[in-house]
This record gives sequence, C-alpha cells and structure tokens, in this order.
Amino acid sequence: MTDLSVNTAPVDIPKPMQDILVVDDEIDNLDLLKRTFRREYNVFTANSAAEALKLLETKEFAVIVSDQRMPEMTGVELFQRAREKYPHTIRILLTGYTDINALVDAINMGHVYRYVTKPWSREEIVMTVRRAVEHYETTKYNFRLLDELKIKNAELERSYEELKRLDKLKTRFMVISSHELRTPASIISGNLELLLSGAIGDMQGDQKEIVENAYKGTTRLIDLIEDVLAVLRIDALQLKLDITEFNIRELADEVTADFKLFLQERKQIVHSTLQDVRIEGDRNRLAQVFMNLISNAMKYSKDGQTIELRGFVEHDNVHIICKDQGIGIPKEELEKIFEKFYQLGDADQHRTSKHKFLGGGSGLGLTIIRGTVEQHNGRTWAESAGKDQGAQIHVVLPIHHTQPPVES
Repeated sequence: MTDLSVNTAPVDIPKPMQDILVVDDEIDNLDLLKRTFRREYNVFTANSAAEALKLLETKEFAVIVSDQRMPEMTGVELFQRAREKYPHTIRILLTGYTDINALVDAINMGHVYRYVTKPWSREEIVMTVRRAVEHYETTKYNFRLLDELKIKNAELERSYEELKRLDKLKTRFMVISSHELRTPASIISGNLELLLSGAIGDMQGDQKEIVENAYKGTTRLIDLIEDVLAVLRIDALQLKLDITEFNIRELADEVTADFKLFLQERKQIVHSTLQDVRIEGDRNRLAQVFMNLISNAMKYSKDGQTIELRGFVEHDNVHIICKDQGIGIPKEELEKIFEKFYQLGDADQHRTSKHKFLGGGSGLGLTIIRGTVEQHNGRTWAESAGKDQGAQIHVVLPIHHTQPPVES
C-alpha cells in the first residue's frame, strides 16, 4: 500500500546572500578574495577606487574590503567617499605594517571597521568579513525598527491630537447642552413647585401625585446637570473656590441631617466620630463631598446597615473616612470607581431611586469627590477587602489652604 502521508514540517527558507565589494589594484588578490567569499556572498570586484565608486553609484554593499595602497586614491579615501553615501556599509582595510599610523587615524575617525594585515590568513579574513556582515545586518535591522517606530510614533501623535480635538468638541457639547438644559429644567421645576404649593388652586389626589412625580424627576435632572457641570469645571481646572474657615464636624453633621428622611426610610444609621477641627476650604464644595460620600455609602449598603463617618487630625491634615458594610469593591476596580460615569455592579440591577439600594445616579459622585479634594490640595482613595466586605473612602484635606503653584 502506497504511503500518501505528507511531511508538514516547516521548511527553512535560506537567507539571501549579502553583496560585498572587493577593491584591489592587483588582479591576483581580487581573484583570490572572490574565490574565498563566493560561496557565502555575492562578490563584486573593482580593480581601482574609481571603478569601485561607479559600482557604489548603483547599489549599497554590506561590506567593502579594500586595499589601502592604490594609485590615485587610498583605501581610506575611498571609504570616506563611500561612507558619505552609505553610512551603514561596513569597511575593512587590507594594509601592510608600514601604514599603521594612518590606519589608527582612520579607525578613530570611524572610516574603518577592521583592518587585516598582509599577508592574511584565510581563516582570519573569512571570520572578519563574516562578523562585518552580521554587524551590517544587525545595524540595518535596528535602523529599520527605528524607522518603523518613528512612523508609529507619528501615527500615535496624530491620533492623540485627533483625540484631543474630539475631547474638546465633546466638552464643548456637554457644556452647551448642560447650560441649555439647566434653564428649562429650572423653569419646569419652579412651576411644578408652584403647583404643589397650592398657590394657584388645590389639586385632586391623582393630580397631586402626578405633579409630585414630575417634580422629583425634574429635580433628579437638575442634579445630573449640576454634576456634569461640576466635573467639566474640575477637568478644566475652573472650579472656583471660596475659601473660609469652618468646623468640619459641624459641616458633616449638617449634611447628614439633610439625609434624615432617606436614612429613616432605609433604616440606616450614620455613626459619626469626626473630631472638632477647623479647616480652611470652600464650605459649599466640601459639603458636596460629604453629600456624595454619604449618598454613595447608602446606595451600596443594604437596608438597616450602619455607615461610619470618622475624622481625625493627621500631621497638618484632617483624615476623613466614610466606611460602609455594603457590596464591597473588587481590587481591580478600586481606582476605576473614581472614573466618570463608572458604577459598581450590573447596571441592569440599579434602581431609579437615587437613595435606594443600588439606586441610580450619574456615576459622577466619586469623580466630583476626587476632583474637589484635589482642588483643595488633598487626596482621595478607596479600600475594600472584596465582594460583600464593605468599603472605605478616604479623604485627606490640608487644614490650612495654600494656593497651588501656577503652571508656566
């Protein structure tokens, strides 16, 4: 039975032979060198420097092997001319002992890679040329990689500039859209509030419920618009701070009191042990930090759980920690949670109510916290032991506010 199996082993493709140029005014030497190298390389010969220069007008050689003493032009002078056109070509000089001083100068000037003294041994010149060809191939490969890298860098630079342009357009669109939305949303909210006040007449039960739902929805829309504008100001370093001195514990207590009804609804408790510390900062901006800290902890904690709010002096800073007993944060997401619009957990599981378990939101709360704290020359980070192990958001603020250095 005939064996029709096919050998699928990879076949080594032979590497193309490199071109080398041998220059000598003695025909016997040319013939000898050509016979020495013809099995490994494509050997071109020239009987004079002028003939060699004509060949160099047509192609680049990996290696030039030239005699030093030739009529009209020395080997070193030939190499100087060759180097101007082909700087990567490797140059090997054949010389006698009487030319050593000139040879040392040529080597120092970079015109000669190696020299071989006459009479040479076959083993010596073969090994010298072989190493020269390897050096040429490595150099050409490295420069080709460098050229490719320059092209890639140029492409990346163009892409980066395009991304910056698109980011500016996106920011401009968000600024215009937010400002344009804020005005009609405020008008709608104001009119709904007027209806609910009864100033223009009483409403029936169903009517009042519909207006209340509309008012709540409009309020959430305004909150979202304000969050977006705050983030845009932070990104543009345009968050203006009104610096005053105030008690950080009193501020935290005021903000916590604003959550009283929502905390009662969720059967949650905010246990505060903040120290009485007077700091310098923007009171309204830092109130927003506390609002987002508590809102975030409520959202990711189940009903009936306790939220801890601690604060203490640490060197010249006040260190604030908001700790919950909620769903926790995977290690790989501890930094991601501060990114714009990032939300923990499955988005499909989130609810529309902002204060319910896994309640909805803009995904900008922690972004605003970090941006506002950094504008105060502070820092923010998150810690968690993992899923269902709760989380801690750390905020460190300097007690005394200093203006950041102006970038030149």
